Amino acid sequence: MQLLKYLSRFQNASKAIEEIRKRESWSRNEIDAWQLERINRLWKSARVDVPFYNEYSRNHRLSDSFQSLEDFEEQVPIVTGSELRQDSRQFLSINRGAGKWYRTSGTLAKPLVFFRERAAHQEILTARYSFYEEWGISLFDRLVQMWGQWSVLPPDKKLWLKFVQHRTLDWLRNRKRLSAYYLERPELQKDLQAILGFHPIGIYGFAQSVHMLALEAARQDFRCPSLKGVVLTSELITPSMLTDVAKGFGVQTTQEYGCTECEFIGGMGRDGLIQIRDDLVRVETQAADGGAYRTVFTVLNNPSFPLLRYQPGDTTASPIQRPPQGFSTLDAITGRFDDLIRRADGTVVFPNQIDSALAFHEGTRCVRRFHLHQKSNGQLHLRIALFQDRKQEFFPEPTIAKLKDLTGFDASVEIVDSIPTLIAGKHRPITSEFKP
Repeated sequence: MQLLKYLSRFQNASKAIEEIRKRESWSRNEIDAWQLERINRLWKSARVDVPFYNEYSRNHRLSDSFQSLEDFEEQVPIVTGSELRQDSRQFLSINRGAGKWYRTSGTLAKPLVFFRERAAHQEILTARYSFYEEWGISLFDRLVQMWGQWSVLPPDKKLWLKFVQHRTLDWLRNRKRLSAYYLERPELQKDLQAILGFHPIGIYGFAQSVHMLALEAARQDFRCPSLKGVVLTSELITPSMLTDVAKGFGVQTTQEYGCTECEFIGGMGRDGLIQIRDDLVRVETQAADGGAYRTVFTVLNNPSFPLLRYQPGDTTASPIQRPPQGFSTLDAITGRFDDLIRRADGTVVFPNQIDSALAFHEGTRCVRRFHLHQKSNGQLHLRIALFQDRKQEFFPEPTIAKLKDLTGFDASVEIVDSIPTLIAGKHRPITSEFKP
């Protein structure tokens, strides 16, 4: 790893981190001017070189620039994930730059493929490294990743070479990869021993899996002297999860917000709010039915595959805040819009309310993992995996009553030994078919 410090890519990254931090103190006028200039630059090429926007611009007779951000948001349509999945090449520029194709995990639907320029990818990584440093994890530090992809040898022999390539890169980058697939207590205990032997500065990974690892760490009174911080990502994160992880590992814990289409949108600050990288992405929030807000974002640095006013399906409990100085902020992401529990009148019961109602009994966490599903008629079915030594303390009736109070619907409870991880290594704790 020491050799990598002398490669130009990593030397440039350290300088770029310093430069990108200067933007974080910009005034709102400076941010708005930056975003408008980037958007107009994207639009000028997109309306000519990108099939989807070329057709839309001609049909609606749009000019080659916008006078304001409000003008842009009034004239350019929202693009949903389902539209992007239908034919992503409609968003690919005929004059694309150097880069590569990426693919989503397919946890929620058919995998989505899209193209990202190399320069855009490097800028996103720089912003992420800057965020890590705020939480005590620097670019060259030893890092444990708890992940799905490439954490275990794939069954398809055609992918073995790629697996070896990723593991070699992990070794060069001083990373140790733990599997998000195997989360029973014996496997988690082995993971904790592996962490001790690796002496990492940070842990980064799928939120639900790292949370389960932290719960086991708490039960083992685990401490890793070298560890300084934990970053949760990619899944639903509730306040109690952040608290559990911080207690379990005994270090500061934060979260990042991103998706495969835009890897790093923002990260949680010390105030508990997500600070949006206004220099890389413009985020809007739009009021939706039931009291939630949908996020809409425009990626500002990827002209080869411009995502303008893209709606990934994420929700938050309140609108975005744009202070006069510094980057915009969001409350915590509360899940996918189609996977929120709703009352009969359509109002949303947010995941943090459900987590608080289900996870604890008389102040003690009894639940290792749960999956709550709302059927098409509104009724609920809860599958719940308990700590072995807490099973005698758990009675379904109080939980059913809590769910009834929260949602107004009847619930059934099924106690299971474990809840399997999905194929991508993720877990969806809440799903819904209910459409009030």
